[in-house]
Amino acid sequence: MKTRILTLALLALFTAVSPLRAATPPVPADKKAVLDRLRGKWRMEATVFKSEWTPEEHKLTGNDSAEWKHGGRILEWHGEASDGNTNLGVFLYDTVRQSYRHWFFGSNGAVNETTGEWDAATKTLTWKGDLGNGLGITATYRFTGENTFESKVLVTGSDGKIYFHLEGKAVRQ
Repeated sequence: MKTRILTLALLALFTAVSPLRAATPPVPADKKAVLDRLRGKWRMEATVFKSEWTPEEHKLTGNDSAEWKHGGRILEWHGEASDGNTNLGVFLYDTVRQSYRHWFFGSNGAVNETTGEWDAATKTLTWKGDLGNGLGITATYRFTGENTFESKVLVTGSDGKIYFHLEGKAVRQ
């Protein structure tokens, strides 16, 4: 009986929320075009610098790909690095909040949520987020050509320490 009530409650909730989702405005073409720069297959090379979380500086390579999913609203990113870690990224332009949003999930346990801003003059997407416990993350993707971009990821603490620092380059395949 409890299962039946729960099922009916979930069905009612889904039915009530569905019209709200249908009313979400379409993503403006110029906003989608910014994220579309990330679509495709990429060969990545990066340096992970010595920091609080990284005892030794080391190099990484990887193969990543991104494609539009869910009616073209979500850019889904999948990556695999030479150290065996894999990741999933979800990018979108949130038409309600009117901001770029990104979620990252790594097989090594790394998780973050960031909000992005596009600077057309420098062709740079800058992502910022609060990781909790006094830690913040900033990531930049600077497009240096139609098929290339440079990235930088920095996790810093309120204590002034650098917890993670990665810089890399990507070339579209």
